[in-house]
Amino acid sequence: MKIKLYQPQAIQEQGKRPNQEDSIYPLLGEAVAEDRLFVLCDGMGGHERGEVASNAICQGLGSFLKEQINNEGLLTDDQFEAALEYAYQQLDGKDNGEFLKAGTTMTMLCFHRGGCTAAHIGDSRIYHIRPFLKSILYKSRDHSLVFELYQSGEITYDEMKTHPRKNQISRAVVPGKDNRQKADIVHITDIQPGDYFVICSDGILESIDDEELVSLLASNTEDDYKRQRLIEMTGDSDDNHSAYIVHVSEVTAEEGDASLLNDEQTVKFNAINIHPVAPAHAEEDVVRVVSAETAETAKTGRLADSHETSMMSHASKPVAKGKSSSTKWLPFLLGAVVVAAAIIVYAMMVNPPKGDKDVQEIVTDIKNESPVETPAPTMSSETPHPAVSPEIHKTSSSVKKSKQDLNAKKVVTDKKDDTVKEEEKKTTEEGKKSEVKDNDGHEQKGTEKKHDSEGSKNQLEELKKREQSESDRKTEEA
Repeated sequence: MKIKLYQPQAIQEQGKRPNQEDSIYPLLGEAVAEDRLFVLCDGMGGHERGEVASNAICQGLGSFLKEQINNEGLLTDDQFEAALEYAYQQLDGKDNGEFLKAGTTMTMLCFHRGGCTAAHIGDSRIYHIRPFLKSILYKSRDHSLVFELYQSGEITYDEMKTHPRKNQISRAVVPGKDNRQKADIVHITDIQPGDYFVICSDGILESIDDEELVSLLASNTEDDYKRQRLIEMTGDSDDNHSAYIVHVSEVTAEEGDASLLNDEQTVKFNAINIHPVAPAHAEEDVVRVVSAETAETAKTGRLADSHETSMMSHASKPVAKGKSSSTKWLPFLLGAVVVAAAIIVYAMMVNPPKGDKDVQEIVTDIKNESPVETPAPTMSSETPHPAVSPEIHKTSSSVKKSKQDLNAKKVVTDKKDDTVKEEEKKTTEEGKKSEVKDNDGHEQKGTEKKHDSEGSKNQLEELKKREQSESDRKTEEA
């Protein structure tokens, strides 16, 4: 595969910073259409430390790779990793003891016979854009805290720009043999004439979004105008902002191109294919988000120019996290509870609790009795609770039955008293009538009838006494 380029367009603006900590390769104004290697680094550390760090990595990586490949050659991953190690050594050589807080991002584009190799560390970004489709084919995943928060669904994409920790990165190029960070590498062979490749620092991204960048590059204007327009669009950026715009002119296919590696759409760090994790899927395996506390601990300190970074070791990088042990055993615990409940229910059905039979018999007896109008029972502190023993239930039922018998007998007695009173009243009236009839002089006969009436009255009183005695005796027996 042979790739020809238009004149590359470079941007390197200082913004509102007191010094320029972005570095680009080739240097500003030195790039030509025959160049195939482009590097951009965004330094951090304050004062001159960020500038030194970015320049050491940018120039060291560029010079090493330029000697390893040419227009007819290929760039292998091993060659790139060797070049990155060489750049690390250049950075180590600049360390004077005050360099522990210094670091830089790194982005690289290299066009060769195998297509294009793109690599990055940190939050400086790489784009592959196809203007006639107005689409982004590849966007590098930022190694930053805010992107991890976005990926976990905790913040939106737009909130990444204004988050208070937007400058805190989770991966950076820093001095020291124990701090070597690997780059994300992607291999691109789906390249067509008219495609744009862009590498830029985060200062560019503060002022424009992806849609605006695609719209600008898809416009029917010259590349030099697009460069100038991009400078105007990002003029209000507080940070240093730099970029390289690389426009593909021609692509010539060669024998063996079909066997070239193309993983642009399959690599996990293509941000186009990364979507926030929904909160409802919290139990699924997800990428662990570095907490603010962890990032704060890992951070090398607040930098003098307010550009913060957390220099995280390989052991503290986000790692895959599986389900918790409590979630794992939850189905077994639920199963055990269900089985235990089933056993208890079965045991109660086979062997009902004591006293149930006695209670049932008492209820049946009460239902079979003649209905008697009695006052509705009221609950009080003396009312037995359903949970008391069967013996208390039985005693309570017996007392209730006795009270019902007494009430019934009292009703019978009252009825008998009413009958006696009616008989007495009737006899008295008859006696009065007899006296009226005998007032014509039959005093003897009237006297006899009066004696008869008094005798009947005495008999009724005697009968009443006997019935009262009989009632009292039965009450005492009850």
